[in-house]
Amino acid sequence: MADRLTPERAHAPGLLAEAQKIVAADGEERFAAPNLGFALFERAWSLRGFDLLLMDMVDRPAWVEDLLRKLDLFRTRFTGQGFCLPLHRLASALLMSLAVSTFASDHLRPPAVPIVTHDPYFSIWSPADQLTDADTIHWTGKPRRLTSLVRIDGKAFRLMGTSPTHVPPLPQTWQRVNPTQTHYVFAGEGVVVALDFMTPALPEDTDLLARPVGYVTWHIESTDGKPHAVQLYFDAAAEIVVNEPRQEVVWAREDIGDLVAVKVRSNDQPILEKKGDDLRIDWGCLYVAAERTSAEPVVAS
Repeated sequence: MADRLTPERAHAPGLLAEAQKIVAADGEERFAAPNLGFALFERAWSLRGFDLLLMDMVDRPAWVEDLLRKLDLFRTRFTGQGFCLPLHRLASALLMSLAVSTFASDHLRPPAVPIVTHDPYFSIWSPADQLTDADTIHWTGKPRRLTSLVRIDGKAFRLMGTSPTHVPPLPQTWQRVNPTQTHYVFAGEGVVVALDFMTPALPEDTDLLARPVGYVTWHIESTDGKPHAVQLYFDAAAEIVVNEPRQEVVWAREDIGDLVAVKVRSNDQPILEKKGDDLRIDWGCLYVAAERTSAEPVVAS
């Protein structure tokens, strides 16, 4: 796995297209939390024994599926309700015991919108309905600021974040949260800007799941039939790579194939030296990369 975690591999050309293809092939993205309840799993282990049934799931999955189907058939006959899933999708659902709910993701209004969601350390969220109403944060509430601006025909607008405060926001017209992607749409000045964030964390594809890469893409279209001069700006604050603001950081510019990148990391690199809940990652490196032909990297303080 080490070769997949190198900057050259993480930023190799075609990885965004590959991730988008895999996510699209996984089918329509919907959130589902099935609960098979006492009438199925608990009945199965009460007949077989809890520890034995768990071992059967590994050693004799076909037998377990047959047992669950028979229990489901029994429940259907006597209650008129039945629900059964293939075993590979069933095990986690059985143990989670969540309420049954399947809903379209455009109806989801999360308390915080996922932007970058690789793991509890590398985790960035927007705590507002409008992406320009609040700065992005870590799940612990500490600032983890990502900022995006757009300049349309010489006039600047905010797409993400609260700064610069003198720059007005481009009106946000739509938002959608999917299991692996978050979509925003902004419109104004004769232009529509779609801003998408993708973390392709599909558990059945371990190569993709292990890739510590998030993708940010912009799509711009004219809505008035006229040509427009448009430039985009994106930055990631150095606070993303430290646990506390007092920690020093170092940075460097790197060229990786057809990409240009800015790398930033904590100076001390205290690998796995802390424990607890109220922590942010302060070891490893953060890369912000884009195609060389369309981007100019800048570091400022």
